[in-house]
Amino acid sequence: MVSALACATLAAASGCFTNPINRAPVVTQISQAGGSTPKGRDATFTAIGSDPDQDQLTWTWIATHGDCPDYRDPATWPHDTMGGEPGTPTTFVVRDQAYTASAKYCVWAFATDRYGAVGAANLPVAPADNAPVVSLLMVVDPGAQEPPPGPLYPAYSRFQFTADATDIDGDQLTYSWSLSQQPIGSTATLVPCASDSSSDDDTRRCFTADLPGTYSVSLSVSDGTLPAQATSGPLMVLADAPPCIETTEPAFALDPTTNAKALTTQGYYADQKIKVDSVYDDGNPFPPPPGKDRPRFTWYTGTNDTGLHYLDNVNYQDLSLSRSDYLIGDYVNARLEVHDSNVGVIDAILAACGNADFCATPVIPAGRTSCWVRVSWRIHLTLTDPSSQAQPQP
Repeated sequence: MVSALACATLAAASGCFTNPINRAPVVTQISQAGGSTPKGRDATFTAIGSDPDQDQLTWTWIATHGDCPDYRDPATWPHDTMGGEPGTPTTFVVRDQAYTASAKYCVWAFATDRYGAVGAANLPVAPADNAPVVSLLMVVDPGAQEPPPGPLYPAYSRFQFTADATDIDGDQLTYSWSLSQQPIGSTATLVPCASDSSSDDDTRRCFTADLPGTYSVSLSVSDGTLPAQATSGPLMVLADAPPCIETTEPAFALDPTTNAKALTTQGYYADQKIKVDSVYDDGNPFPPPPGKDRPRFTWYTGTNDTGLHYLDNVNYQDLSLSRSDYLIGDYVNARLEVHDSNVGVIDAILAACGNADFCATPVIPAGRTSCWVRVSWRIHLTLTDPSSQAQPQP
């Protein structure tokens, strides 16, 4: 040990220190609040440090791009390590999305004592991936003028689902669709929608309900790291409804059942056809929308008091009346029956009606007050002068 007197004697030659050498602060820990923060979100960091000489510390924080170098080598430090103020808190918030939205960055903490000695530490940060956000948009019977509102949907309804998916990180998304619920025996499958220009469009899928019961569609969207889920919830599909003859020309009527029809002096009928305008049906309506079959029409005719005769191979939406078959004053008797794809069901309804001129179904489809699968006309052919404005009389 060098005494004070010896130090004074030797000072001129070699120098002598009577005070302790200042030691640099030590940063013992940097940690991120919550363990991690999703990309693009503010990230908060705290540091723990001490000074061996009990000096007050000034904290300086810096974020840099990329990996963290070895903080023990001062040559790797960022240029500004002295920008802090005395009493600067040991908490640092990174708000700049140039860092928070990147794949990785480095957070530096520098502790400086009153003599300018600096201690450093750094923490590599990899912002957590944000999960995609997804929801489902549904359209029932696309293109229909009056799509069914639900929550109960007619048989054979066509459902179109579109994924509304976003990812805050801008990651490429992949889509996985499934019919997560369907009735036992159903062969319905999710397929690319016919309106899509490319079958590679994974954001939209369609299916047609083929059986009554409950269906549900599920979608999983992944950004390669995290998935997001969406579901349609239960879709209740009704059993097949019978077809309902709605409008015809001339209009069929229950009371009276006699319609007037004009026959000109030249022997031509002013209205030469009985024409079907519309038939309601969940599977085979008329007029038929694209991709659907129309119902099958069966016609019967007779004159005056003769019985009705089946017209073979006349599955048309209108019935032409040939002037060669009738005379002035005749009564034309006509009957129309309509069938959908469930032929046996309609046959049973008609058989239960016997020979009645009008036949209604025992079960009326939702939203309707009647449902006629058989209607009839009794048309009285009267003579009319073509130059006269008088209306035909029954």
